[in-house]
This record gives sequence, structure tokens and C-alpha cells, in this order.
Amino acid sequence: MADCGLCELAAGRARGLRLYEDEHLVVLLRLRDGLPSRLLVVPRRHCESAEGLDEALRAHLVGTGERAARSLGDAGMDLGGVRAELQVNGEHVYLQVCASAGG
Repeated sequence: MADCGLCELAAGRARGLRLYEDEHLVVLLRLRDGLPSRLLVVPRRHCESAEGLDEALRAHLVGTGERAARSLGDAGMDLGGVRAELQVNGEHVYLQVCASAGG
């Protein structure tokens, strides 16, 4: 979708630090104040609701988010526990993976 910021990120037309990509999704590292703050796992196909994700894509989204978070921990990033949330930013569904406050 032309006006969707996450579609632009997934297609590589907007800046984002890519950690992983395949034909179905991309994993982006978001920074806050120059430090890693969260991962976004974004389906390449525009989807406005979680109900629009088929079971295989939903499983791939979650599994990829788990592997990406584990890889950051293995690389020495102290996540202090991980929280993952399937979210919609008003136009595109994505998985957000971030450190949990209580970790």
C-alpha cells in the first residue's frame, strides 16, 4: 500500500536497520537515543488486522521474533526479559519485541 509507512520499511524504501529478511517479512531494529530499543517484525504483505494473517504467517512472525530476540541476547544485549505484542499501527499489523520492564 503506497501510504503505509511499514510497507515502505518492508520494501526498503524507508530507512530502517534490517537484522533479517525473507520473502514474507523483515526484522528491523529500532533505536531510541542511539540505543537499541525494540525489534519490529513486519510482514511484507499489507495487512490491517491480525485476523488478516493466515496461520502460517502468524507462526512465522512469532517464531522469527523469538529467534531475533534470542540472537540479540546471544550477542550481549541485556534484554532483561522479553515482551512481544502483536500490534496494528492504524494501517499495518506487526510484531513488536522489546525488553520487559520487570525482567
